[in-house]
Amino acid sequence: MKYKSVLRKIVKILFFDKYLERFLGSDLGIVKINNNYIVDIPKSGSSTIKHFVASSSKRYIFCKNFLDLQPKHACVSPLKEIKPINGEIKIFVFIRAPEDRLFSVYKQKVLNLQNFPSGYSLINQNNLFKTKKFKNSTKFNKNTSFLDFCNGIKNLDKEFIENGQEFNLFDKHIRPQYRIILNLKNYYSNYKKFKFIIYPINKLNYILSSFLGEDINLKVNSTQNESVNYIKDINSSKIIDHFYKDDKFLYEKLIDAKNGYLEHTFESLINIRN
Repeated sequence: MKYKSVLRKIVKILFFDKYLERFLGSDLGIVKINNNYIVDIPKSGSSTIKHFVASSSKRYIFCKNFLDLQPKHACVSPLKEIKPINGEIKIFVFIRAPEDRLFSVYKQKVLNLQNFPSGYSLINQNNLFKTKKFKNSTKFNKNTSFLDFCNGIKNLDKEFIENGQEFNLFDKHIRPQYRIILNLKNYYSNYKKFKFIIYPINKLNYILSSFLGEDINLKVNSTQNESVNYIKDINSSKIIDHFYKDDKFLYEKLIDAKNGYLEHTFESLINIRN
């Protein structure tokens, strides 16, 4: 354990500039693979995408070859500027069923005692000092049921709304995918020129293969229905209707799309229900 702790500190030193960029700017945004722009959405293929983004980094290669580490998240920070490629700004997006994505967060964060010994916080790391201000619980651990976790998100969101708190206080893994996409306008001045190509997460390997010119067959975020209460808890908490309603609507539109994907401008995505 001490050995791993030392390695993590080495990684933070090696990628200090990246940590600083994300702290001062945003830890979410757009990344690029071989002249293809992709929105980074946590728990929707983010780790797989960042693996290929990081693969050309000399520091990442050093960590992989000599430290037996693959610090893809530490290595990658969002692009600061998006420029046209072949006369257009095409942005690829991969989204996931909100129920599946939320249960994945619960399994890999809340129940992960090793990486979150003191519990998983719904508040993003840059604002942990604000957690004492909230009446509702902001931290959950392995003793928390999935139903309580869902209700915890819903209750904290209600408190945010009542107090006029910023939505971005939520940890990035919790934020709805739809709002992550729309939030790009806060980081890129030319967002109105974006053309979004939206695919379901199960098409990620296929699209990455076309980007890289090689067969990609990596295991992408997938949640098995390990708990019989998985969907029951989702329905009982009404978390989708309260917090992920737009994600649900977008995902259902995507699944029903004849071509297997959706195309949207920023404006049409805002007005997708019209």
